[in-house]
Amino acid sequence: MSASMLTLGSVQNTRGLRSFSFLIPALALAFAGCSDDSPPAYDGGVECQEDPEITEIDREGLLELDTGHELAVGVEYLGDGAWRVAMVCDSDTSGYGCLWDLTATSVDGTLDEFAGEDLERQDFLASTYTSDEVETPDAVRILTFTEGDVDAFTLQTTPGSTLRLEAYLDVKYCAGPYMYWFSGGEVQNSASVVTEFTPTE
Repeated sequence: MSASMLTLGSVQNTRGLRSFSFLIPALALAFAGCSDDSPPAYDGGVECQEDPEITEIDREGLLELDTGHELAVGVEYLGDGAWRVAMVCDSDTSGYGCLWDLTATSVDGTLDEFAGEDLERQDFLASTYTSDEVETPDAVRILTFTEGDVDAFTLQTTPGSTLRLEAYLDVKYCAGPYMYWFSGGEVQNSASVVTEFTPTE
């Protein structure tokens, strides 16, 4: 499948205050204690359901993200358990940067390898735990401040297994509506913080 230029369509960008310039991984801690002049304001228009979004994802459904003009997370399944997740921001048009916070886990398999792609020094990518009861890391988390570039990471999971992504924008806002992928040859987006992708291999 050929790459497709991604446009937000009916998803309206309602981000409103200012760009962030804090360092990661201290970002989450810094924002957690900030007053109401810290996180970007949202005017509504982007709401998420409580239940996870359950979906299929096409093999080799490649997305061409419009760097600097789109607020988006592109999810691609390359086949044989290989995934790529890329993040861009609408900085050129909005004047603001984007703080993306994503956690990836394998629902019914293992998450074996991961690597960053075009990340900067302040970006954070590491293995983590889904709960205190887990003895070994079973998830990967990325915290990245994105402006006029593409920040991405790749994952290797059990082939055919379902990937679970939990996504936030600017610390605490649901990023599901800005998450895009190919399913049935069409570009889809999520309605939840949590999205589960099962490959159609």
